[in-house]
Amino acid sequence: MLAKTLLALFAATAVAANPVAHDDRAVSIEDRAVSIEDRAVSIEDRADIEGRALCAGNLIDGPRKLSIGGTLRVYYSSAGGGTNCAYVTNDLGKEVFMYISLQDTSSSAFRLDDDYGDFSQFAGAVKLDGMAKHCFQVLVGIDGKTWMSRKDWHCGGGKVA
Repeated sequence: MLAKTLLALFAATAVAANPVAHDDRAVSIEDRAVSIEDRAVSIEDRADIEGRALCAGNLIDGPRKLSIGGTLRVYYSSAGGGTNCAYVTNDLGKEVFMYISLQDTSSSAFRLDDDYGDFSQFAGAVKLDGMAKHCFQVLVGIDGKTWMSRKDWHCGGGKVA
């Protein structure tokens, strides 16, 4: 916003000094300011766009802003006997250690998918197949802080327990 205001002020000054010679230049500078703002928005949304490409199906939870500095999204697809998929975006604006896990809480066999490391955009996607009649739990860690869902959070095709 400040850049656009300064460019508009510059353009107005240039036009006042020589309205014929600088008129076209002022328009192109102003157009460039809009283009830079548009680009900033696309960079901000990049993590969400890339994460969605990793998770098929319908969004069943989120975007859920977490108090620890991230935004969680959970998807469900009927493919593969019911597939749950989740990822968390980094809202801190810097590279930090991140962790996300998706655990089947309805199975007698321990089933878990996780992703962790130093990330600047997102952690995940984590996926579990065969979840049509199962519940799951999500654990997220960002920069030393954690968030955890209820043990039997979404059950049987994405419904919240």
